[in-house]
Amino acid sequence: MLNSGADNSGILQAVLDCVPEPVLIIGEGLRIVFANRAAVSLCGIDLIGQLFVAALRHPAALDCVTQAMAGHERVVSRITLSENGADAVYRLTAERMENRDQADKAPLIVTLRDDSHLDGAEQMQRNFVANVSHELRSPLAALASCTETLRNMPEKDTKARTAFLDIMTQETGRMERLVSDLLSLSRVEAKARVKPTDKVNIPNILKSSALALKSVAEGMNSDILISCEDEDLYAIGDHDHLNQVFINLIENALKYGREGGCVTLNCCRQRQSGENSTIAIVEVIDEGPGIDTSHLPWLTERFYRVDEHRSRRVGGTGLGLAIVKHILQRHQGELSIASQVGKGSVFTVSLPEFPSDTAHV
Repeated sequence: MLNSGADNSGILQAVLDCVPEPVLIIGEGLRIVFANRAAVSLCGIDLIGQLFVAALRHPAALDCVTQAMAGHERVVSRITLSENGADAVYRLTAERMENRDQADKAPLIVTLRDDSHLDGAEQMQRNFVANVSHELRSPLAALASCTETLRNMPEKDTKARTAFLDIMTQETGRMERLVSDLLSLSRVEAKARVKPTDKVNIPNILKSSALALKSVAEGMNSDILISCEDEDLYAIGDHDHLNQVFINLIENALKYGREGGCVTLNCCRQRQSGENSTIAIVEVIDEGPGIDTSHLPWLTERFYRVDEHRSRRVGGTGLGLAIVKHILQRHQGELSIASQVGKGSVFTVSLPEFPSDTAHV
C-alpha cells in the first residue's frame, strides 16, 4: 500500500483500488512503494518494500521495468503467468511518472492488463483458418488434377472424361456445402446477441424439416417418424433458424444412421424442476452404429468428426452441429447427446416454451 506520510494517500489508494487492473508503483532500487487491491490479489500480500523481481518472478517483466527505469520511455511486454493451474497472458506496461524536478528519481508505474481472452480469440482464429484451409485443400487438389488430366486426355476417351467430370462435380459440391455452412455459421454468430421473441409451433417445424429431407430419406430407403404429444406446443424462437436446427439433426440421423432404418422425432412439453415454467423437448433418434462416449463432448466443435472418411463420403462439412449449438445458444436452449455403440444415438433439443398467458397469433 502507499506510504502513510502522503496527505492524499488515502484518496489515491481508494481510487486505484477501484481500478480492475493490477497497478504497482516502483521506487528507487526497484522496490514497490504502492500496490492497489488487484495487484495484491495477483501477486500476494505484503508487497510494499519488496523488490519487484520478488513480487513478479518473470524475466520479461523485470527486463521491461529495468528498461523503463533507465530510459524514461514507456515499455510494453507480454508475459504469461500461472494462475490456479492455468496460464494467463498479461500486457505489462511500465512508464515513469511525471516529475520535472527529479526526472531520474521519478517512480515507475506498472500496469498489467489481462489479455488472455484476446490470446484465446487469436488462437481460435488461427485454428479456424487452418481448418478451413485443410478442408479446401483436398477438393482443390482434386480439381487441379482432373483439369490437368482432361487437358491432356484424348477427346475420344469419353468414358474416362465422364468419370473425371463426375469427380469434379463431386468436389465442387463439397466446396459449395462448406462455403454455405461457413456463411450460415457467420450469420448465426452475427445474431448471437439478438434474442428471438416470435411464437413458433414446434410440430409444424418438425413436419417442415422432415418434408425438406423426404428425398434424402427415400434415397436411403429410410423413414422419418414424427410423434408429438401436443400439436399446440409452441416455443420462443426464430422459425428459419429452428428449421435449420432440425434439418441438420435429421439429415445427420439419416446419413449416419442405418440405411433402411427409421429416424424418430419425439416432441413433448416438460416442466422444469423447481421452476414454474415449461420447456419444449424434441428428441431426434437414429438407428445408427452409435458413438463412443469419448467423442460426445467434442461433437459440436467446428470441424470435429468421429469418422473423417465417412463424414466426407456422405457430404459432411464438420460444421452442422456447431451451427446447431450456436443457434440454440441464441435461443437460450440446449443440445444434449446420448449414444451407445451398437444402439444408435439420441440428440435432444430443449427450448423455452412460449408463455401461454401472452400467446399471440
